[in-house]
Amino acid sequence: MKKSLHMLFAVMAILVLAVSACAPATPALTEEPVVVEPTAVPATAVPEPTATAVPELGSAENPLIMALAPSATTQELQTGGEAIAAKLSELTGLTITTTVPTNYAAMIEAMGAGNAHIGWLAPVQYIVAHGKGYADVGLATVRNGSNHYGVQYVANAEGGFTSYYDAATGTTTADAATALAQFADKKPCWTDPLSASGYIIPSGLLKANDIKTPAGAWVQGHPTVI
Repeated sequence: MKKSLHMLFAVMAILVLAVSACAPATPALTEEPVVVEPTAVPATAVPEPTATAVPELGSAENPLIMALAPSATTQELQTGGEAIAAKLSELTGLTITTTVPTNYAAMIEAMGAGNAHIGWLAPVQYIVAHGKGYADVGLATVRNGSNHYGVQYVANAEGGFTSYYDAATGTTTADAATALAQFADKKPCWTDPLSASGYIIPSGLLKANDIKTPAGAWVQGHPTVI
């Protein structure tokens, strides 16, 4: 009996030790965490964008642009245009530069886009530019004492054409239909679709007299026609 009790106590002691070993360890007490308030950082002020001042129109930094009608060779226009710009600058105190657009349509659109401020426009080009709200007339030019000019047909001297003009009397010796009939089936050279003297009037006279020609060549300017 005594031996049985010893065995029982031994088993209980082992169980107590086993339970004690499996029990979770008691966590050590720690200090209460200190809450640190975040330091307020002022927002960085974003500077307002500053508008870039545009130099005054007509100044050296922002010159007026004068467009010249492409009615002659580029070199002639540049030379004459620079002389005109220099004189206008002398009279007005404004800085003026010149440009020569490739054709009348480009010249009109340059004025509409603000890429040209002054334009030397013939009547038809002015009508188109004014109709689009791009231009208003300021001055009219006088050339050789006249504010208008005529239309002239020029033919190759070796083309077998007959002249119906009497130089001694300054008169014609045939009606327009007879003289212009010589241009039938001949390929014409035109200056520009918006040129009154270089296309609109001469081609209109041919059509009015029922004279048919092949499609013309667009060559820009009367000197290039010659």
